[in-house]
Amino acid sequence: MQHVVLNGGSQVSIESAPDPTPDPGEVVLRMRCSALCGSEMKDYYRKGVANSNGGHEAVGVVETIGPDVTRVAVGDRVGISAVAGCGRRDCEPCNHGQSTWCSDFQIFTGAHAELFKTSETACLQVPEHIFDDIAVLLTGDGLGVPYHTGQKLGDTSNRTIAIFGAGPVGLSNIMVQHFYGARVIAIDISEYRLEQARLLGADTLIDARNADAVAKVHEWSSGGVDIAIECAGNPKTLKQCFDAVRPNGIVMINGEQSAVELSPSEDFIRRDITAIGSWYYQIGEYPSMLKLYQDGLPLEDLISHRMPFTDAAEGFALMAKGESAKVILEYPQS
Repeated sequence: MQHVVLNGGSQVSIESAPDPTPDPGEVVLRMRCSALCGSEMKDYYRKGVANSNGGHEAVGVVETIGPDVTRVAVGDRVGISAVAGCGRRDCEPCNHGQSTWCSDFQIFTGAHAELFKTSETACLQVPEHIFDDIAVLLTGDGLGVPYHTGQKLGDTSNRTIAIFGAGPVGLSNIMVQHFYGARVIAIDISEYRLEQARLLGADTLIDARNADAVAKVHEWSSGGVDIAIECAGNPKTLKQCFDAVRPNGIVMINGEQSAVELSPSEDFIRRDITAIGSWYYQIGEYPSMLKLYQDGLPLEDLISHRMPFTDAAEGFALMAKGESAKVILEYPQS
């Protein structure tokens, strides 16, 4: 098979590799398309991925199955959850569709490839009428992250929300929260992504290159927003989230990052601030995510580029320059 290899140092190549073989409980998919994720950029910039890539959002057709596979069959078209629970009958989180809380969950990467091996517990059946590129967003980070975030926030209609970082995760949060009826302000340093934020429903845009983002948020919201969502994965923007919310506000953390120094008194106690972490989505949420799309969520608007997987270097370069929303890689079909 052919697959994308992240070599580090912003270098991407297409290389040959042996076809994967499924172990018990695993399947091999022939890819139809995959999506680039902002979480892959650290490997793109730095050390790379040894003869592979960090791809984890994909849709494909089951080509081969390993022993003991019962949930899917050869020929099924499925989307992939990056987080695969163990699926054992004695696992309470898995029995309740809470895959990320399974103590033995696995993460399968390398999905930017003609063939991809994953667990059968990561496979989600895709309705026939849904196009492949939409299916990738429905079963991956594209909708999964903002949907799970929204479930933790509850009813946000008519609430004010500042979203720090308008990369793919930030843009998807903007899209979902606008659909829910929230008033959204988008903060970023990319003119391209701020324009995408506007198209997806942001009410106000702040270019943090030439403005005090927190001061502008306070000006727009008359003293602080109800909710600030950190999507940039940057300690500076996380601190800004705490400064941007009003007393009794909520800071929602989506962006993965290293340790950040916070003061229990100043950042939490004296202003009654609630901070919430939200990681990926639960397998059991998929039916509700599917219904949200069927109810009119314009998920296709999140896609800015579609290209052959052999042009992956171009897709990553666009991501690096802040000139993309969601990039979809497409694979040849026999």
